[in-house]
Amino acid sequence: MSSEKLWIVILALVCFLAGAAGGVLAAPRLLARPDPGPFANFQARLSDTFDLSADRRAALRSVMEEYERRLEKVEARFVEETADERARLGLECVSTIKKHVLPPDRLQEFDSMAEGRLSLGGNAPTSP
Repeated sequence: MSSEKLWIVILALVCFLAGAAGGVLAAPRLLARPDPGPFANFQARLSDTFDLSADRRAALRSVMEEYERRLEKVEARFVEETADERARLGLECVSTIKKHVLPPDRLQEFDSMAEGRLSLGGNAPTSP
């Protein structure tokens, strides 16, 4: 084998090995692991307790996925249906905090915080 061919083979081999090593190192970060979902522990415990076969585990997973989808729809509907009441409660909470908790000289600071929701963790009741 000539010197040039040998170097080409070595270069190709090095490139292949570098690509393979990069793939092995990058694969765990690039492969998305499926979200086990909120009922993963329940499924695992039920599967282990009743020693479910692979087919029954798959059936359980399907049942739980459908349950989760339907539950999310119910929760979304509940959030929509209660939006006005939650807003009203938020306004009452803000009013009560202003009247009975905060010193009068700090009310303007509280109003700024409640409007921007800066220091209240992003879940502050809406200011009137």
